[in-house]
Order: sequence, then C-alpha cells, then structure tokens
Amino acid sequence: MAARYSSSPSTVSLREAVYDLFESLRAALTTRLELVALEGRRAGIALAQMLLVGVLGAILGISAWLVAIWGITWGLMALGLAPWLAILLVIAANLIGAWICVMAVKKLAQRLLFPATLKHLHVKNPAGASE
Repeated sequence: MAARYSSSPSTVSLREAVYDLFESLRAALTTRLELVALEGRRAGIALAQMLLVGVLGAILGISAWLVAIWGITWGLMALGLAPWLAILLVIAANLIGAWICVMAVKKLAQRLLFPATLKHLHVKNPAGASE
C-alpha cells in the first residue's frame, strides 16, 4: 500500500490519514482471515485423515481380535473340548472382559465431575453423582 503523502507532513489531510489507517486495518484483517481460513481447511483435512486412520486401526484391531478368539476356540477344541463348550467359554471370557471395561469407564467417569474442585469449593455433589 503506497502512502499518498506530499513532501510535507502538514499537507496530509485528516481524511487521507483516516483512510490510510482503515486500509491498513482492512489489509491486516484480510491477511489474518485468509490465514485462519487456510489453517481451518488444513485442520479439517487432518481431522478427516485422523478419522480414516482411526477407522482403519479399529478394523485391523477387530480383525486381529477375531483371529485370536478363533485361535483360542480352535485350541480348546483341539484339546478335546466340545465345540459348543469352547465357544461358550470364549463368549464368557469376552463378556467378562467387556464388563471389566464398563466398570473401569464408570470409575473413570467420576473424574469428569472435578470432585476435588467441588470439595474445595464446598459444593455438594451434583444430582445423581456418587463418589
């Protein structure tokens, strides 16, 4: 942006100075908004990539788990267990593991209530919250 000043500063009108100030502010704001837009686009692409990688990782993890469970079931049947009993044992083991995970999540969920902060502030537990 070129300044439209004459040879002496006293000849610059207030109108021109205000106009130049607004032009400078507009240019700075435009540059920053363009940067925000570009970084927003970049963040959106990164989020989509993270989601894709997460889904692929979940698919690979599930397929590995299924192969491991199949191997355990096959191994139990190779040891002489009836197929229905081997499958039942594997299902029971999975249900016990799922139950343990649910209990762990419930215990960790209590940390989301900021219990130490609430205690420090002398606030009673929110409705439905237990320690």
